[in-house]
Amino acid sequence: MSDPVKTNPVPEGSSGDSSEWIVSSSTDSLTEVEQTHRYSAQFENLADVREFVSNAAQLCGLNDAAIYAAELAVDEAFSNIVEHA
Repeated sequence: MSDPVKTNPVPEGSSGDSSEWIVSSSTDSLTEVEQTHRYSAQFENLADVREFVSNAAQLCGLNDAAIYAAELAVDEAFSNIVEHA
């Protein structure tokens, strides 16, 4: 990853800790975002997980339709994890 060019604070998650986004630009005009966060597999964390993915998608420059698709996919995946794991 190249040198960080922008950092944005992320709202506190359900676990009470805070995070920081590190956003870098590479020479091929793609944006890299590095952030890790852990959530327990409980339905009450779904909104936090969705927001996490949405923030990352926005920082990467995705358009509204792509952001919505990412949110929809994470809703389905996280719900399946909670329900079936």
